[in-house]
Formats: sequence, C-alpha cells, structure tokens
Amino acid sequence: MCTDKSNFVIPFHFTFFGNDMKQQKPGIRFHFLAPARLNDRKRLKGFIAFLFRREQHKLLELSYVFCDDPYLLELNKKFMNHHDFTDILTFPFSPPSSRTISGEIYISVDRVR
Repeated sequence: MCTDKSNFVIPFHFTFFGNDMKQQKPGIRFHFLAPARLNDRKRLKGFIAFLFRREQHKLLELSYVFCDDPYLLELNKKFMNHHDFTDILTFPFSPPSSRTISGEIYISVDRVR
C-alpha cells in the first residue's frame, strides 16, 4: 500500500500534512468533505478509544474523513492504482509492527449509506 500522499493536495490540513503534525493533540477526529450524519460523536470516540485499550494499542492520531465517491475514486487511483469505486480507504502512518497507531480512514458517504 502506498502511503506517500505528499503530491496530493486536499483542501484541509489533516492529521499529518504540513507543519500541523506536531501542533495537534493526539486523538480521534472527524472531517467532513461531504455531508454526513454522525450522531453522538463523543460516545463514538469513547468506544474507539476503548477498543484501542482493549487491544493494548496506543492511539496517537486517527482521522476519519467523510467524502464523496469522486473524491475517494481519485485517492484510489492515485495511491492504490485502482480505477474503481470503493467504500473505504485507509492510510496507516505507523509501522506494521507498531503498537502505537496513527492514520487516516477515508469513507465514501455515497457507498456506506
């Protein structure tokens, strides 16, 4: 999996883009590039944090990015060399053997509805 997104420009500075990396607090964040309904975010964040504790992994940073099909298709083409639609793309920033997790999860709201 290709995780080098340095040549791809998106309209926001998410988790590890630019100089914001050291300035953001660790945690779980939700970003919306397409309209999506996400109820009870605080409870959801608590559940995700619970899963990390239960699995004995340390959560550094996890960003969920809700986008539309065309946006996710472009990411899929650019980084995965796949030319078809998908529902979710993940970009882990941690080494595979690490117990500390950081990354981004892109979700097509068109596909998961």
